[in-house]
Amino acid sequence: MNKSVGIVVAVIVLLILLGLWAAFKENEEQIIPIDDDDSPATQEISLFFLNEDRFAVGTEPYEDGVTRSIPASSEAKQAVISALYAGPTADETDQSLRMVYSESTGARVDFDEATGTASVYLESGCNSAGATYTVANLIIRNLEQFSDVNRVIIYDPEGETLGSETDIGNLVPACLQP
Repeated sequence: MNKSVGIVVAVIVLLILLGLWAAFKENEEQIIPIDDDDSPATQEISLFFLNEDRFAVGTEPYEDGVTRSIPASSEAKQAVISALYAGPTADETDQSLRMVYSESTGARVDFDEATGTASVYLESGCNSAGATYTVANLIIRNLEQFSDVNRVIIYDPEGETLGSETDIGNLVPACLQP
């Protein structure tokens, strides 16, 4: 009887092992591979800064474009303006590229798809200090790269601009006039 008990135990152990092996194989097939690329999807944007060397000698265009990556989910027009206010990289600065802040520290963009109007609201300061080239030039240049932008209206931190929203063309506030 010892021999038959040993066979029964061996069969039970074998069945348990086969069951565990089958369960392992079933779960193994359902393992989802992990994507090692944790970086989010991005899109490329163009960003324009003042080329100080060309501006100094009056050679247009005064701006040079660079390429930046932004998250694909970003609203491109606001992303361009936010990247503009972040300023040029050290390498871009070495190439004489500059951001002209005109005392503003940032800007918010509202875009009206129906009219193609990009309304830009400056944050904090706004002062041309008599300069003929201001942050307005860079904002307009950066937004006009989008085919759906027909005009740009820039507002000072108090929400004022020169002219009327019914005027044709781009509008700039008094604080950015020379």
